[in-house]
Amino acid sequence: MRILLVDDERINSLSASKMLEKHGHEVVTAVNGAQALEILHDNEFDCILMDLQMPEMDGLEAARRIRDRASFGDKSDIPIIAMTGHSYEDTKDDMERAGLDHYLAKPFDLHTLLQTLEKATA
Repeated sequence: MRILLVDDERINSLSASKMLEKHGHEVVTAVNGAQALEILHDNEFDCILMDLQMPEMDGLEAARRIRDRASFGDKSDIPIIAMTGHSYEDTKDDMERAGLDHYLAKPFDLHTLLQTLEKATA
């Protein structure tokens, strides 16, 4: 798969990228939601892994903008997986309103990451 990984924490981004690349996936990274929107506009991806808390534009706002069919057309249906250190219950309503498809709790292991990707893209 070709995955857009959006996380402002360099170590988290590097760790997840390496895990995914070792399993044959291509990973493009962005450091915030605004940069992710720019990258998505000009590129095709199978899935987005999106941190929820980032400077400039957080993951919830970026997801809302991606879901805008007028701006992103067919790309507005791309699976978006939220990555957060907060509990699912704490962010559930916000994630649903923003159009996020799945949830991945940080820190995560390789098995959980791959299993979540499989669910999101099935």
